[in-house]
Amino acid sequence: MSTGIDIGRSGVKIASGGQRLPIFPALACAARPIDESEEARRAAVQTLHYGGRAWFWGETAQIHGHAQPGNDPGFEASDAYAIILQAAVAARRPEILQLTVAILDLGRYSTDAAISVRGRPVAGSLFSLPGARAAVEALAAALRQRLPGTIGFETLETALRKGEIVHRLHRVEVQEQARQACERLHDVVLDAVSRIQVLQPDVEVLILAGGGLDLLTPERLPPHERAPGGRYAVADGLARIAAGL
Repeated sequence: MSTGIDIGRSGVKIASGGQRLPIFPALACAARPIDESEEARRAAVQTLHYGGRAWFWGETAQIHGHAQPGNDPGFEASDAYAIILQAAVAARRPEILQLTVAILDLGRYSTDAAISVRGRPVAGSLFSLPGARAAVEALAAALRQRLPGTIGFETLETALRKGEIVHRLHRVEVQEQARQACERLHDVVLDAVSRIQVLQPDVEVLILAGGGLDLLTPERLPPHERAPGGRYAVADGLARIAAGL
């Protein structure tokens, strides 16, 4: 049985045996005592020992440790990431390896671009721009005066999609602010496409992937293909590659 694992900043995605496991946050923190017995039992399921100490991971780290996603600026500049981006789509479309292809992966924290010519990553073509966080930060700025206090990242990200936000027991309509905030992500994608066209004017196919795609209006984007799987695109691709080994 083949398995693909994508450890991203926003969560860990696993595709195994044709099935997709629930995404859990890519979070970990030092464990702490929990007095309530039932909650302690649930937390134990997401506790492991490493380096001589206990660690919470996933939702338990998020809830009890107030852990925040990491943001390693070097990961998306690595050769491994360039290969992963291509792996997400190459197994589905083998013929695409004979073309000049640009890939944009719209993640939570970064939008990562890579260019491939006949299956080979182009040196110097990998770059990163802000991801969905650009829209989240724009929405946060728009609501700062209207809604006092700190609003969590995931709450704001959900508001971008739903057009409303629950804040201090009140349900607030923010559809217009969310629409304007998503414009920031459109700008990021168009900027990335412009850079790609300068780096490689003969690109034949533009592939968009990642969980941030649903914040965009497809009709407003350049001609493109959409990789299947949403946030699972990379994990799906890795699982297909594993199945062919």
